[in-house]
Amino acid sequence: MAFIKRVVLCADSDMAPEGETGASRPPQQQQSSESLSTVSADVSELMAPVKRKTLLFEPSVVSQSMIDFYISKGYFAEGVCRPPGAEVIPVPETGEVVVFKDFFTTGLRLPMDPLVPKLLEPFNVKLHHFTPNGIVALAKFLWVVRTFGGEVSVDAFCRLFQLHCQPRKVYVDEDTELSEVQNGYCTFIPRKPNKKTGLKKVMISTAYKNKWEGNWLGY
Repeated sequence: MAFIKRVVLCADSDMAPEGETGASRPPQQQQSSESLSTVSADVSELMAPVKRKTLLFEPSVVSQSMIDFYISKGYFAEGVCRPPGAEVIPVPETGEVVVFKDFFTTGLRLPMDPLVPKLLEPFNVKLHHFTPNGIVALAKFLWVVRTFGGEVSVDAFCRLFQLHCQPRKVYVDEDTELSEVQNGYCTFIPRKPNKKTGLKKVMISTAYKNKWEGNWLGY
């Protein structure tokens, strides 16, 4: 885990059918209505239980030497990132966001592409919500569109991809109930084909043991 400076982020039950009166209703229906009138329920019993959430992170393994190594690799410039120290609940300063070190291995670079925040905005998520695979999906989308000279469209991204979340649950301190961890649990996956909208499943082919699916050399 590391902190980065955020440069570019931005019906009435008594009504009877027409032509009928309330007195003409079958006795069983009247009896049922009278029985229901005696039923009472607390509002809290009708609502889904509120999920317990936590911002508890694992202890960070990022050190200043690792930051310096990433600078030498060209992932970001000096002074852009800092290690969080002993924090297990991040306390970012003004203008900072939380990222994980493996994000840089999967394609994240700073300064960040100004279109990334726009792609995330419709899903109401931040960088720390993602697994590395989420960064891979973003990087692939941007790479493919720009490779073929297209225009990056937020609508197109939302049409092709959906947010997939698998929250992890942990016990916090002496709590007896589980809480959902609010980091590293989201990724993007291709939307399923939809005949009604004409949507086809579009994704980059996966390679296994240096062999790509299908005859990819055919062009």
